[in-house]
Amino acid sequence: MDEEIKAQIIPIIEGTKEGLAKAVDFLCEQSPILVKEILWWHGIRSAMWFAVLLAAFLVGIYYSRKFLLWVAAVDCKKECPTTKGCLFCPSLCFLFHVVIYGGGATILFTNLTWLKILVAPRLFLLEFLKDAIT
Repeated sequence: MDEEIKAQIIPIIEGTKEGLAKAVDFLCEQSPILVKEILWWHGIRSAMWFAVLLAAFLVGIYYSRKFLLWVAAVDCKKECPTTKGCLFCPSLCFLFHVVIYGGGATILFTNLTWLKILVAPRLFLLEFLKDAIT
């Protein structure tokens, strides 16, 4: 009885060993390609977002400058019903600049994955794997 079981189990074990050896060979062959593709994908995606945000930031700076020139050209004392003038134009201008410069720079410089991939690709891969596992 034991001989029959061994005769049936041994081919299964040998097939499993061969399958594992083929899987290990396949993984060793494909791993560098996969790592390269992951780096390219995340690097290009991050660089594209960086470019879009940089363009939006520069457009915001341009219109912010135009708005500032418009505010400087408006005579608030004539336009406001009060005799002392109004604080609406300078306040709005300050708020606009805070949003454009502060928010734009914050968003722009928090998306530097492309730089991390160029400078330290192993660090990026370790963080990527850590995020994938958890």
